[in-house]
Amino acid sequence: MVDLTSLAEHALEILALDGEIVDTLGEFRRTWGKEVPILYDQRFDQVALQYLTFPHEEGVLALGQELTACGYSLYDFDDEDEYLFILIAEAEKDALEAQCRQEGHYFKLMKQPRRKWGQPAKEQDPGKRMPCQERLLVFSEGEQYHLRGIAGDYAYGRWKMQDVDEGAPGDWQGSFVIDLRQATLTPVKIKVRQLSSLLYHRELDLYAAIWCSSGGSMWMVGWGKDPAKMADWARPPKSLKSEETLYWLGNTLCCGGQLGGFCVTLNERGMEKFDPIGAGEKETSWHFTADGTGQIYLLRENRGNQEKEVLAVKNDLERVFAVHGYDRLENSIPLPGTDKLITIHEAWSGYGESRGHLLKVDMKTHECSLATLSTMGETLNIRHFWQDWVLISTVNEDRRKDYAQLWNQQTNEILRIRPQMFGLDNLKDIAVLRDGTVVIWTLRRGVGYVLCYPKDFWGFIRAANKPKKLSAWCNYPNRYPEITNQVPPLNSEQVFAVQPDSLKICGKQLFPPFKVEDVTAILGPARVVVRDGISGAAPVADHAQAEILYIWDDLSLMGWLDEHSGCLRTFFLCLKPHLRVLTERPFNGAVLVDGKVYNDVDTPWEICGLLDQIQVGDFCVTTCLESRGIQRELMWYYQRHLQISYCPEGQDWSYALSPPAEPVLKFQNLNFKLAVMQVLMYEKHLLEPEFDICHFAAQYPRRRIDLEYEGHALPITEALLWFKAYPIPARLASEVTTIDMDPSAAIYQNLAPNWDSNDELFNIDDDLSEEEVQQFPNLQHVCLLSSKQQKIKAVFEKCGVEVTFTSQMNRLYTVE
Repeated sequence: MVDLTSLAEHALEILALDGEIVDTLGEFRRTWGKEVPILYDQRFDQVALQYLTFPHEEGVLALGQELTACGYSLYDFDDEDEYLFILIAEAEKDALEAQCRQEGHYFKLMKQPRRKWGQPAKEQDPGKRMPCQERLLVFSEGEQYHLRGIAGDYAYGRWKMQDVDEGAPGDWQGSFVIDLRQATLTPVKIKVRQLSSLLYHRELDLYAAIWCSSGGSMWMVGWGKDPAKMADWARPPKSLKSEETLYWLGNTLCCGGQLGGFCVTLNERGMEKFDPIGAGEKETSWHFTADGTGQIYLLRENRGNQEKEVLAVKNDLERVFAVHGYDRLENSIPLPGTDKLITIHEAWSGYGESRGHLLKVDMKTHECSLATLSTMGETLNIRHFWQDWVLISTVNEDRRKDYAQLWNQQTNEILRIRPQMFGLDNLKDIAVLRDGTVVIWTLRRGVGYVLCYPKDFWGFIRAANKPKKLSAWCNYPNRYPEITNQVPPLNSEQVFAVQPDSLKICGKQLFPPFKVEDVTAILGPARVVVRDGISGAAPVADHAQAEILYIWDDLSLMGWLDEHSGCLRTFFLCLKPHLRVLTERPFNGAVLVDGKVYNDVDTPWEICGLLDQIQVGDFCVTTCLESRGIQRELMWYYQRHLQISYCPEGQDWSYALSPPAEPVLKFQNLNFKLAVMQVLMYEKHLLEPEFDICHFAAQYPRRRIDLEYEGHALPITEALLWFKAYPIPARLASEVTTIDMDPSAAIYQNLAPNWDSNDELFNIDDDLSEEEVQQFPNLQHVCLLSSKQQKIKAVFEKCGVEVTFTSQMNRLYTVE
């Protein structure tokens, strides 16, 4: 007998919605690797690489699918926001499932939809890998090295003996630099205990650094030509009592931190001017920035109340303005020749998540504007990279988003640097040497630091992605810092709007019917994709057909063609990346439904099963605004797009139900009604139309039903509602003599075409009355699906009906 309580207590707990599939694979290996060494096979690394940029949940299903090909089953024991993972061998699979059914314990076999147990995971294209020459760091034996950054032609970091525990007093014993121009990358130890930061100034051809002396009591600032000889560099007439931050602002080297700061103006001969700035104040930090005219600003932050203000560094400190929220103006670049600087501002976009955006601030007028950075997340850094190029990178490790983007300030060109370009390596930094050579610093599992020298960096990243421009700058109506954490009002070219009579897409208006030639004439040529449609989803039907999709990548829009009419009947607007939504990027603007932002609390959505719907004129809009129920895959799918179907009122379709003209049977238990309809509709063919889920989905007007992602853990809502509303004539009751609730029956395959019959979906358990059973005078025998056999058996036996039960223990499902 399987102890489910003990299994759940010792299960591997992982968040479902967050996380990286590479990290999850690492957790699998740490937890089960000794007992299941196949987890270390390269095939699992390949699966992780292929699903690197997919939602975490899809990557988990892919790993589970691959495990079945190795003779193991991965189960989830929790139907909430956390996975409770159990891994068992094939021989234990049936016993575990039987015990779960007997005790009513939730379980789900983690495998990909539409793939059988034992098949490997579905292969995905991981994308092209950047061709690089790799150089490993050559370290001395018995020593441990930690790389901290790259500046100019050098990498730098710290070292300690391997037998010294990290965190012990004096653990890191010294610092090193590495000349990245050398064929063999060998660390050179320098005469400083701790090197805090190293910067390079291209025009002055100077390095600057902050380091701690061997005694550890004072911090030094210095500048020079050779980082290996840092101890001999020139220094300003002031040392520091704590580790501070350095900034190159034009020809001025600024240092700021908790105890005030100073500015050192340098020229080719050395120090020209030294200016101490600010005073030591408790709980105060000092930072620096500059605009495009070279005007330097001091940023004063009160760490107690987190208030920040900007002071112009002139003859005296002149207050400019307070800083909005958590903006870090020190994380900025100047806009040459202007009073402006460009920084990062995190704001909520139309697709409902906070992202980093470029914020342009005029330091004189305080006017500001925002530009969206698509396919990037939060916590961004910005710095000058090379010539006209600016590097915008992230400090988090979400590999579903771009690691970085290069923006050309002259041409507005955007070049994407995506994590999958470097396999499973964890990117740390991208730098450019003095001669223009690009160096990429990665961390590789089981190897350590690797420095990669791309063979054709610029050519590769241009060819790896479609050409892209920075989005238009949108002006805030208020001056800085009186701005909000929302994207400013957008012009019509950045709005997707569902209106009662039309769709407005980035300034272009579409009116129904949406004939392909009319839509392409307005929106421009589309990329056409033909893929397997609904033919494989429901084995009970014979409607082999493919679905034809028209895709406008620049608009994040996909249209589904109704071949009978030659019109696009349903549109899909991509809000977040997803396998089934084929546009190359999510929509960057505002999404309006009947004049309101689609995810605003005042937008009157109605709940339909697990989904949310709203009717706007002749359009029905479907999405999923919040998680509900147990069918995660369906919710994740709909949370990542908005589906807009054209469904004019009074549209005819084959499954329209008319009010009954004669007495009908009455049911309290829906699953009992389904068992009756299996007999009357599919076995005796007395009810019309005979429901076919493929035909139903192809005709359903209010939304596009995706039979690959729906009908797994729950019935398809619209299909279930149709059966619930179907009026069964009372005169047909005498035709029902036996009921056999076979999980493979046609009615269940049509209601839940991807159901694996391993749960209690169609059980007859509660709320069954004798009055319901007594409606069938000729009913003699039933074979039922039920987990409450004694209770249900008593109801039928009171009505004179013989009862047996299948071995299936299924759960009652009701419709609100």
